[in-house]
Amino acid sequence: RVSVETNNGKRRSINVTVKPVYVTSIAMSAGTDTLTAGVAGRDTLQVTAAIQPEEATIKDVEWRSSNTRVATVDGNGRVTAVGVGRVSIYALAQDGSRRRGAFRLNVAANQFVRRSAVVEPGRLAVSAKQLSYERDYLKVVLFYANGTEERVPVPGGGVLTLIMPDGARLPVMPMETGRGTLRRNGVTTVTLRLPLAAYPRLAGLDLASCDATVSG
Repeated sequence: RVSVETNNGKRRSINVTVKPVYVTSIAMSAGTDTLTAGVAGRDTLQVTAAIQPEEATIKDVEWRSSNTRVATVDGNGRVTAVGVGRVSIYALAQDGSRRRGAFRLNVAANQFVRRSAVVEPGRLAVSAKQLSYERDYLKVVLFYANGTEERVPVPGGGVLTLIMPDGARLPVMPMETGRGTLRRNGVTTVTLRLPLAAYPRLAGLDLASCDATVSG
C-alpha cells in the first residue's frame, strides 16, 4: 500500500502489487567432473550455480548430494569426495519455482592398476599390477614376468621401490619372496600389505600416478 499527497494537500492511498521474478533455470559448472577420493588437492571441487534470469527476485539455492557416501556438498557448493562412484550435485531454487540444476560427478578410486605384466625379452621383469589403500595398509601387487626361454627362480632379494609421480624413486623395504621358479614366458604375482603406521611416508599418495618395481 502506497500513500501519496496530491497538489491540494490531500493524501490518498493505493494498493500496489509487486510480482516476483521467478527463477527459470539454473546452469551448473565446475573445473572438472572427476575427483579422486583420499588425494589432497584432487578430492574437493567448487561447483557454481548460475541463476537465470539475472533479475530473479530470490537467487538463494539449497545444495544437495544424491549420495553422501560418494561426495558431500556444503552450503556454498564446495564438494568433497568421500567414496567411489557417481554422484549428482543439485542446486535447488528457494523461490518456490521448483527449478533445480544438476552437476554429475565421478569419484575415482585412488589406485594404480596395470592390466598385464611388463615383459622384457631375455630377462625377468618386475612391474606393479596394483597399488591401493586398504584401511590402514598400502596394498602392493607385483608382476614377475619371465621373458627368457628357460625356467628361472623367483628372486628372494631386492628392494621394493615406489616410483613417484615426478619420477623419483622411493626405496621402501627389502623383499623376501623366493617363491619357487617360473616357467619360460611365465608370469606370477606377489602381494604385499604395508602398514601405514610403520611406513607413514606412504600415506596420502596419488597412487594413480605412481608405479612400483624391485631394485637391486
